[in-house]
Amino acid sequence: MWILVLVCNILILILFWLLSWVVISPANNLLVQYANAEQIALPIFTDFAIQLQSYAASIPLIWAIITCIFGLKISGQKENKRNTWLLAHTSFTLCIGLSLFLFFLLSGILPILRIGFTL
Repeated sequence: MWILVLVCNILILILFWLLSWVVISPANNLLVQYANAEQIALPIFTDFAIQLQSYAASIPLIWAIITCIFGLKISGQKENKRNTWLLAHTSFTLCIGLSLFLFFLLSGILPILRIGFTL
């Protein structure tokens, strides 16, 4: 059962990563749409997030590798201690996923709100 929890943690982080791509897409489309015209000034935060998109793709893969190593480490422990570590792993997964999602969500909203534009 604990292996299923680890697999679900990986799937949760992949879900957050996919949602992050969805929320940054309008800002990315705005950048691509006006690429040949006069360059519109995107907020610095949004520009940084668009550049980080390719690197953010490695986060679920790295987390899956860490989770496999973590699973091997806790496999020999008693059930009570293993459950404590699983709870910590799930909490950390949710924190990473939410922070990733909120970063890209804020970056995707900034051009719509016109916050952070250079003068």
